[in-house]
Amino acid sequence: MKSLVLLLCTSLLGCGGYVDNLNTENTQISEVKANPNYFFDKDILIEGKVVDATKVLNFKLFKVQDSSGNIWVLTENSIPKEGQTIKIIASFDVLASFKEHTFGIYVQEKKRL
Repeated sequence: MKSLVLLLCTSLLGCGGYVDNLNTENTQISEVKANPNYFFDKDILIEGKVVDATKVLNFKLFKVQDSSGNIWVLTENSIPKEGQTIKIIASFDVLASFKEHTFGIYVQEKKRL
């Protein structure tokens, strides 16, 4: 069954290179923030509303909020409009980590669905 879901995702959504480490269900933002070591360097599927957006130097950022919380998204694509609902495949990362503490949790957009 899982193979069928991945095959459908690949052919219908065109997410060919992104399905190897991808959980095919939406990941709750609160779950990502609560378990950063589990999600580190994994692709995740996030869906939510854009609640903030900015450009700092050459970095384009927007904040996505779902029913559980919010997270900053770093993108190379155009910045979506505030209020827009968005679904993305992203990789989880942190700015810094020391022992069991993580600082600057964010995701990097890989593909907009």
